[in-house]
Amino acid sequence: RVDMLSAAPTEAEVPSPFSFGMRLGNPHMMKSFAEDETTVQGDVDEQDGTLESQMERGGASPGQSILLDEVCAHAQKLSHYLTEMQTPSRRVVCLLRAASLALLLPLVFVQTSTLPVQNAFVVAHGIAAHWLERPEAPRRQSASMPLVVATTTDAPQQAPHEYTVCNGLSNQMLGHAGNIAYAISSRMPVHIPDAFIVDGVQNIKSKDGGTLNDTLPTAFNSIPLGSVFDTRALVKKIQTYGIQATVVPYTKDVHGTLPCSWIETLGKSDSVLARDIMKAFVPSNVTKMITHEVMSVLLGEGKGGKKGQKPRPLEGGVCLHHRDGADWHNHCAIWENIPDGVWRHNCLEQGRRSISELVEERTSHLANKWILYVGDHAPPDELKAIYGRNVTSRQQAYASTRLLADLTSYFTDKEFTSLPRDLGAVIDYFLCSDLPHFIGNSISTFSATQIARRDSLATWYNSQSIPLAEFFKVY
Repeated sequence: RVDMLSAAPTEAEVPSPFSFGMRLGNPHMMKSFAEDETTVQGDVDEQDGTLESQMERGGASPGQSILLDEVCAHAQKLSHYLTEMQTPSRRVVCLLRAASLALLLPLVFVQTSTLPVQNAFVVAHGIAAHWLERPEAPRRQSASMPLVVATTTDAPQQAPHEYTVCNGLSNQMLGHAGNIAYAISSRMPVHIPDAFIVDGVQNIKSKDGGTLNDTLPTAFNSIPLGSVFDTRALVKKIQTYGIQATVVPYTKDVHGTLPCSWIETLGKSDSVLARDIMKAFVPSNVTKMITHEVMSVLLGEGKGGKKGQKPRPLEGGVCLHHRDGADWHNHCAIWENIPDGVWRHNCLEQGRRSISELVEERTSHLANKWILYVGDHAPPDELKAIYGRNVTSRQQAYASTRLLADLTSYFTDKEFTSLPRDLGAVIDYFLCSDLPHFIGNSISTFSATQIARRDSLATWYNSQSIPLAEFFKVY
């Protein structure tokens, strides 16, 4: 039994920071601790690892018990400071006190008991961290510390950060990630536009001819963001940073007046934070169901697998993102001729070699490999000549199951003559994310997001570096 202050919190209020710290310091006590108004009782069990048995074996003297009581008193005072702080200056003071306590307590614990040094640090850090993470804990009025009531002038509401999205899947994801990371770093609430552009192809050149105009959301080309991504999970992730996030309807009055400056915003945001937010874009239930069904077909499982097809091991799966369509060649022509003196002739296959040769160089070490071809057309004959049935595409997987006959209807009631490009890109993105190996084109933002998502554990078949790295410093 470790006696606490007479003014310790009651059961209806916040738990004792000392008891919380002891729970962290000794996992065996997680279920055996019971709290009352003035004490923290450690039940003695048969395990030698319990905190109480450790202290009893050390034979704590009355002087050591008094010192422990003083430690408890300091911890209790710290709880008052941290739960009743209202201004930034007080938060700094409390943070310094917490840091000092986290350094001091391990020394005290080691001197006063047989508690191991490692556990002593965990105990002390548990005390400090618990109260730092509970700025909204219930306040308790006492004779020594008057109740502080927050007012609207103490915490003025900051205007939310508004932004818009544009273009294809990866541009939209990077736009969300950069803007949300910027809002978190700026300590601003953020409004997430509830729009996903299903066909963000950029076809129109800008007036200067050096870039392509952005494709913005419209009533025809977009659906709700939550149709393809789990927006609840995204909001919860943002809230872990202490920022309020709200998914708001896309409107022309608000979002239509904003520039789609996702590259500039990504460049001034915290890149590691932006990558973490990008990873928080997980599939919606519908997207998850479809990717699971397609993956089952790719692995040769279930009813969708081809007759006579041997099961494919997941660990041998390689996602090959190959850009070779007319729109990509058009993009490369613009990219390579930007008049700024920078060499950019790395948009296509390295050294103009065949894609099959470049893929083989990057996968020769893999056993039982098979390729998911994500490209602008069906898998090239040169790949099929080498890998046979072990190279396939999402589209070929669709054809083998009736469930995926009309994918668009799973996402929206809007009618399209075919599956919009970026709805297919969403499925490809999560299929690729589930495969252990990736080969892409570093100029493509789709490939760049996959490489970032994998913490750069990937390869690309073109030469040189990743242009996005100039703004997104995670590679």
